[in-house]
Amino acid sequence: MVNCMTHAGYVNNDPSVKVTYVKYDQTVKTIRTTGVDTYNAERLAKSRSCGIAPMADLVSKGPGFEIYRIPCAEGARTLVVRCEFGNCRETGPVLGLASDKIQIGQK
Repeated sequence: MVNCMTHAGYVNNDPSVKVTYVKYDQTVKTIRTTGVDTYNAERLAKSRSCGIAPMADLVSKGPGFEIYRIPCAEGARTLVVRCEFGNCRETGPVLGLASDKIQIGQK
């Protein structure tokens, strides 16, 4: 009941009642870019002990291939995975990734 009232703009002054409602912020990017082989890339990262539930983000896409960036649970390592027609392989870890763009040479 308090969460519904908070959603409507009311302020809770009772310290014994916990309010869990958080106002939606449109400036925060919550939607990740996915592709056809997102599941396969996340499964590969999980098999490489990258975390319990790795979240793959599509970096680039072309005819027959997709490249994903997967941050690991430790935070210091980011896997780069290339999927071609459903077959995914690890391109290599990226240490200390600072930018959103990843440049990968064609093999």
